[in-house]
Amino acid sequence: GRVVDAERFDYWWDTHKYISEYRYDKDCIYIDHRQYKELPEGGYDSNDRNNVFHQDTLFLVDGRVDSCAGARQDGNRFFFKFRYNERGELTYARNENVNPKYKKNPWYTEQHTFEWQDGNIIQRTCFIPNGIPETTVNTYSYSSLTGSLVMSDPRHVLHDFEALVANGYFGTACRNLLQDVESSEGYKMQYDYQLDEQQQVWKMVTIRPINDEIIHTMEYLIKWDVAKL
Repeated sequence: GRVVDAERFDYWWDTHKYISEYRYDKDCIYIDHRQYKELPEGGYDSNDRNNVFHQDTLFLVDGRVDSCAGARQDGNRFFFKFRYNERGELTYARNENVNPKYKKNPWYTEQHTFEWQDGNIIQRTCFIPNGIPETTVNTYSYSSLTGSLVMSDPRHVLHDFEALVANGYFGTACRNLLQDVESSEGYKMQYDYQLDEQQQVWKMVTIRPINDEIIHTMEYLIKWDVAKL
């Protein structure tokens, strides 16, 4: 099957809910994203400044995502470009943000390189050339579990696209399910999963300790259909 929608709950000071809906065409995937602050009694706060709606278009070449274009309601537009090696593994991603309110565009850029070992991504290096150049490195460790959702990233290189990895839209998927991420920025994240009978991940929880008292938790709920790819 393939993903038709995904929900993500961000438990921080408030609860924010993210909904992504996926539509498939021959050479494109269209994704509608909604983000809003959820109220304790249900529903959402229509006045919250963090409410967001945006659409992304992923362009496919030979069945893989070659590039992505999207827009935000604040006028910001972004473009992703992806590269793969001869084994079909994702090795490079570049993100450029463009906004008419800035004189120099793209006003923000990220370049990501991925290192693979034994079928898994073991390291991601992010270079940000804007302003004072900055480089961060994430290292990954994996559980013995294998399943349908196999790659996640705290900096959201594939933010809201992660559920598509299992279907090969971002090349060869990692062999195992991610267990821990350690960043050169000084934080760690742990991952926990629940799988269905088809070994498809329908729930993923990420835990990031902020200090001895505060833990940042995010919960993903994924819905699959039975359509053939």
